[in-house]
Amino acid sequence: MINMTELEILKYPDPFLRTTNIELVNPVIPDSVVALIESMKETMKKFGGKGLASTQVGKDLSIIIVTRQTYAKLDIIPMINPEIVEYSPHLRDSMEGCLSIPGVYGFVKRPEWVKVRYLDEEGKEHTTTATGAFSSVIQHEDDHLKGILFIDKMSKKEYKKVKPLLKKLEKCHGE
Repeated sequence: MINMTELEILKYPDPFLRTTNIELVNPVIPDSVVALIESMKETMKKFGGKGLASTQVGKDLSIIIVTRQTYAKLDIIPMINPEIVEYSPHLRDSMEGCLSIPGVYGFVKRPEWVKVRYLDEEGKEHTTTATGAFSSVIQHEDDHLKGILFIDKMSKKEYKKVKPLLKKLEKCHGE
């Protein structure tokens, strides 16, 4: 039985959020990683997120959890070592927020679709083409693995709107 525990979500401006993550190289996914994924799922669900990256819970592994809404249900998909291998040439505005930057929302331009290759919890490789909100969530969480926050991708005008909120977070969770 895998022990699931709720994880602490790091808050902006925690410097660990700027960490670049390490890919898992072992072809067999260890039980500790499977347990981490289960804990990440529970944590994301508790806080109502659409995605969560290992960086946000203080782990420097290359793991994201993303949600995909289908007609019948909400799928939660863990992606180990995700790699976006193809991007749409067309951009769309994506309204985004982040569990690590509470209360801050803004528009970011992102490719309309992406093709992502990743491993599942059993170490099997998958390739998925994601569109719409699902695509944005993957890109947002993939950015986390590279130490990039959605506020870094906002236009100057959009960033200016949220700057006072970011200043408050810096005071509350200061470095």
